[in-house]
Amino acid sequence: MTVPCPQCWDLVETKVEFSAGALTYFLAILLIMFGFICFACIPCCVNVCKIITMHSLNPVSEIPMTVPCPQCNERVETEVEFVPGALAYLIALIMFLCGLIFCFCIPCCVDSCKDALHFCPRCRNCFGRYKRLNV
Repeated sequence: MTVPCPQCWDLVETKVEFSAGALTYFLAILLIMFGFICFACIPCCVNVCKIITMHSLNPVSEIPMTVPCPQCNERVETEVEFVPGALAYLIALIMFLCGLIFCFCIPCCVDSCKDALHFCPRCRNCFGRYKRLNV
């Protein structure tokens, strides 16, 4: 996909990478379990079973950014929406295991524990997700 660079406004081609995900390993294990050992490597070779990672305008914080939207072709300030992510769930799990049974849902309500999704305010195109904890 071709998008304008937010610094120099030149059109640049984004880089797409395919990497093995949970579906890839799940299908390989199923093939092994059913006796198809010779075919277990096929899910690792097929791009449909892999996670697609696009390297383009990745958000670097929870603060709104001013970027060109590749869909509506306008320079906009992103709209930020907070959603629970790995950090919120990890803190909730630790609180639950420590016996704070009535307080373990608090991290899912606090924005500073949540991941930030950046959207275009006009066309609702998602620019990316700022993860507080990369897993």
